[in-house]
Amino acid sequence: GGNYLLIWPNKTAGKVEASLKRAGILVRNMKNKPLIDGALRVSIGTSDQMERFWQVFSSIDCIS
Repeated sequence: GGNYLLIWPNKTAGKVEASLKRAGILVRNMKNKPLIDGALRVSIGTSDQMERFWQVFSSIDCIS
């Protein structure tokens, strides 16, 4: 078990991580980790925190 999600964004993980950080949301970039390179690790928070994360993440990583 764990208290986090691994997410592979459509855009590069570094760019998404930087955009989330500017919005006040911290995630961990799994850069150079075998099998999960390119993923972001998102810790599970409260329902309100996760709702805010998904709103910001989807506005950043939306494919257009």
